[in-house]
Amino acid sequence: MGGKIREKFQSLKAGKLFPVIWWVLGIGIVVGCVINFDKGISGFDWIFFYYPQAQQITDGTLLNPLWIYFIIKPIALLPLPISYLVFLFLNLGLFWVGSNLAGGNRYLLLISFPAFWMLWFGQLDGFVLFGTALGLAALKSEKPIWMGIAILLILVKPHVGAPLALLFFIWHPKRETLLTVLLVFVLSLIVWGWDWPITWVRNILTIQEEYYVPQTTNISLFPYGLLAWLAILIPKTPMDRVKVALSATLLSVPYAATYSILPLLVLPLPWWVYLLASAPFIFGPLGYRLTMLVPVATIILVIYPLMKDIILKQVSQFERD
Repeated sequence: MGGKIREKFQSLKAGKLFPVIWWVLGIGIVVGCVINFDKGISGFDWIFFYYPQAQQITDGTLLNPLWIYFIIKPIALLPLPISYLVFLFLNLGLFWVGSNLAGGNRYLLLISFPAFWMLWFGQLDGFVLFGTALGLAALKSEKPIWMGIAILLILVKPHVGAPLALLFFIWHPKRETLLTVLLVFVLSLIVWGWDWPITWVRNILTIQEEYYVPQTTNISLFPYGLLAWLAILIPKTPMDRVKVALSATLLSVPYAATYSILPLLVLPLPWWVYLLASAPFIFGPLGYRLTMLVPVATIILVIYPLMKDIILKQVSQFERD
């Protein structure tokens, strides 16, 4: 009986009903964000950072690589409320396609706290999520241009994406990948001036405290979290390596907000990891620190089976000797 129910559930999930439910739920979340946008409650980052920056680049608020504005600029040509709506629908599409590419649970991803935060505030982490999934697909299918695009998208949030972007290129060192990145970078210099990278780096190094999300959302374990990078030597598959790289980054950088977990959630993970990521829904501000367990648990999930096999082989070898 249980087998039949499970089989029926899987057939529904693979059919048309579940995707419709996903999009209905996603559209409902977007509508809720837009309604509150009109009330001046949601869309803070889109209103005060990305939308005005797309209208007129200003040195003082340059905190992301400017190539992302090749995507944002056309959206920002629309009136402010409509641009926010289009931006949210774009991110829904990134969630959908990204989860298809990476094999993550798109349903638990959509209703997770990091996804809600990203949509509510109008943040850019959806691009990092999609870049992570696209990079994995590029590794699997040997698509160097895809990898170049993936690296550019991941670097939109360099404090979260830079280590993975570097690893992607190390794992897939193709000329076409490098040329794709350089081409887009050079185009950004032509459009916005040769000196924007200097301004950007200076701003990152001297960022003012008011640009930070409150430290209660910081899940980093820096400097102790640097030890998490030792785990990158253990995984054998690209998927596991990406899981460890993202997790180690979140734990080892000086600042990583709870919503920065989002790219990790596009990867296949147990349901209870998504629940941990949504702890602020349940426990309020106290839940932010619990989300630190998401990267910790992910690393353990990756290395435990491998370490177990190694130990068992060693024990077996010892018994034979």
